[in-house]
Amino acid sequence: MAIDIISRIQNRRGLYADLPAELAEGEIGFCLDTRQVFIGNSPGYGMNTQILTEYSQNDEIITTTYQNSGSNLTAAVPRTLQSKLNDIVSIKDFGAKGDGVTDDAPAINAAIAQLLQGYPQSGNLAVTLYFPPGTYMISSEILLYPYITIQGAGVNCTSINAAPGSDLLWMFETADSLGQTGANIGLNGATLPLQIGISDININTNGTNITAIKLVRYQHFKIFNCFITGGWNNSLAPDSESGIWLASIGNVNTSTDFRMHNTSINGFSNGVFCQDPVSDTRISFSKISECYRGVNSYPANYSGPVRVNVSNSIFSNIKDWGLYNSSSNPFVSIGNSYNNVGNGTTVKSIFWEVSSQKNISIGDSFGYTIGVVDNGSLSSVILNPGQTNISGLSANKISNTNLGINTAISLDNISIELGEQAGGVWIYAATVTGASNWVVNITYNNTSVSSTIGGTFAATTSFSALLSSIVALQNISDSLVVKICDLTNEKYYELRCTLIQATVPYYTFISLEQIS
Repeated sequence: MAIDIISRIQNRRGLYADLPAELAEGEIGFCLDTRQVFIGNSPGYGMNTQILTEYSQNDEIITTTYQNSGSNLTAAVPRTLQSKLNDIVSIKDFGAKGDGVTDDAPAINAAIAQLLQGYPQSGNLAVTLYFPPGTYMISSEILLYPYITIQGAGVNCTSINAAPGSDLLWMFETADSLGQTGANIGLNGATLPLQIGISDININTNGTNITAIKLVRYQHFKIFNCFITGGWNNSLAPDSESGIWLASIGNVNTSTDFRMHNTSINGFSNGVFCQDPVSDTRISFSKISECYRGVNSYPANYSGPVRVNVSNSIFSNIKDWGLYNSSSNPFVSIGNSYNNVGNGTTVKSIFWEVSSQKNISIGDSFGYTIGVVDNGSLSSVILNPGQTNISGLSANKISNTNLGINTAISLDNISIELGEQAGGVWIYAATVTGASNWVVNITYNNTSVSSTIGGTFAATTSFSALLSSIVALQNISDSLVVKICDLTNEKYYELRCTLIQATVPYYTFISLEQIS
């Protein structure tokens, strides 16, 4: 029998705001404006039930609870799908392609700037922007806003490259919360570029001689597990480009706390350039190679960088100096390897200018016999059991001499053992101030070793006789300053012996201060 009439079932429909709180049991309600669909529940069993479609707010409706081996943990709490997805912010969420062809700089800059807007400028929340595997080409500088961390999938997976033919001065540059750069950073009440990080990324200038990363007025910047590659080679004259350029621009808003770890810098005029009064620069377990200079502060602006510490790193194939300090503040080099650095004649591995003072080289290894040229104005420490020659010593420094073999110095429950020349602890002494050059004769437990630093006194002059000389002491603020290094525990001390009584019996005030 043919059916000539088809019945139409009419459902409730209208605006979402007019949807009844309780539809009839089994009744369907369709919202014309939001395109959401609801079905009525039985009385006493709750309100309407939403039927999920592409127009539902699925990210807020669907929840997830962390499970371990298929079981819910009692401490785990349910979270919305949206909050779960927000744990990882991918650069591809902002349109970056990473195909090695597309200019991804606009998408990257938009992502960084907009991510900052979601956090209080004065707050302590940071966000990580993840770069999935791929090659991201950029033709304009990437601005590093406060609280941003750029993280790749590893140096062999994620690469950010300068686009061929681009007019870049540098690839990355710090910016404050208002997007201001350079000397304008911090103006108009903006938050300085702080708590910034780059990790697990290959950064490549694509053969162009430009600075890879320029950090201005930064606070708390870290770069871990990265490769940074430039376009400089030994056939080119040195220029101003650097793998990393640390700057403060003037003596205001001094930059502070730069940390580089497990990172390689290759092919720049300067591996790391820090001429401004930036403070607390720490480089560890890294490699700087195929550069003109490794870590360079020349020419120093104002007093230059403060507290530069390089440890357990490799300098390889550096045409000029590996570590060059022209500031008035000390550089510390600990446990580094300088291989094929300089030319072995006029240029060595480490250079301390006249303006520098109290530099430290501990346990470094050098490819050339003379590794350190020390022209600093105040006493420095040079400790290398395998090296016996030091170049450029000022008149107020003792040359490389092992004093008091196998003799212990104990003060205030601190015991320092002076080891043999082949290893262990070495000791150095120098006058702090004064016009006189003199011979020091130091005796520990009747074991006497002399080292000459001048000619005012005879070589046979005893230490006690030196202390008894009122004339000499008028020109010497501290009778003797001894730098001591405990290589085993990596602690450094300053031993001061100051004359109290210049007649027999001789009395001296002895103090031992840990300096690092």
